[in-house]
Amino acid sequence: MDRSAFLFKRNQLFALSCAYLLLTIGAGVPLNAQTNTGSIRGTVTDPSGAVIPDAAVVLTNTGTGVQATQRTNQAGDYLFEFLAPGTYKVESEVAGFRKFLRDNITLDVARQLRVDVSLETGQVSETVDVTGQAALVETENGELGTSIQNQMVTELPLLSRSPQSLQLLAPGVVSTGDGPVTNGGLVRKDPYYIDGVDSSNHVWSGTPVNPNPDVIQEFKTLTNSYSAEYGESSGATLIAITKSGTNALHGTLFEFWQNDALNAGDFFGHKVANLRQDQFGGTAGGPIIRNKTFFFVDTQITRSKGNVALTNLTVPTSAFRAGDFSSILGAAAGTDALGMQDYKNQIFD
Repeated sequence: MDRSAFLFKRNQLFALSCAYLLLTIGAGVPLNAQTNTGSIRGTVTDPSGAVIPDAAVVLTNTGTGVQATQRTNQAGDYLFEFLAPGTYKVESEVAGFRKFLRDNITLDVARQLRVDVSLETGQVSETVDVTGQAALVETENGELGTSIQNQMVTELPLLSRSPQSLQLLAPGVVSTGDGPVTNGGLVRKDPYYIDGVDSSNHVWSGTPVNPNPDVIQEFKTLTNSYSAEYGESSGATLIAITKSGTNALHGTLFEFWQNDALNAGDFFGHKVANLRQDQFGGTAGGPIIRNKTFFFVDTQITRSKGNVALTNLTVPTSAFRAGDFSSILGAAAGTDALGMQDYKNQIFD
């Protein structure tokens, strides 16, 4: 393929990708992976308990106003999948029955929630408003996990403002000198999903992306019997969902300041370590097109000063640039298979 044909194909693929993205956003269809979404299902029945097929069920996200409609199957069941965590309401209208409305349904991350619809005989103009909360017990699968809601994420003290520290609130997770361990698993080997994307670096046992707590809407730690969609886990799977815009403008400003003048000294050394750390930033979100398209932005800036030497950051010396690495050689470490002397830190070609 010549260069002009290659560029044409590349531009064509790019244009198709952009068109698909715009159509998806315009249609209000979420592009979310399964790991960060939930589902709401249930059965529509009449006063005698008999199921009602082909009944219309409308689900509305009360924060964004986005609606979806499903019709029950022959068994009277409905299912809404791949839903973003948030607050929803379920409505159902069938001729000969009163309209059903259940509001303030809180859907947690990675949860399969059951909301059954029980219709009562009467006119559609009449409404049965159910105000009770959905059961907190997981009835649709055998997953064991701990959900940390946004209020706890933002109000609980977090050292260095790392949301991953919240996994220590889950049963079975303990803190060790090397990091958290879940149910006797390996240290720092639990995958961390952010909005459905795996943000784990198992080679260095770290996380390349770790949003600040003001961005996190919900944090969940799955510790047992979770589905096959999760893998590479040594004991737990960490899931974080970031905030999104809604029909209302909202935002936050924050600053967390640490100074050794306010810190207590070391119990044994009777000294206060030199520390100057300032973390500040903010978030903002709102509608672009009401009930359809939204925005959310955030920033966090960290400034830290201390007396800890950074020994793992170096620049090449003039000798290194000339190919002379003899300055890093240590003491003799023995001989190789050919009887030649080897030295500590020696570089082999």
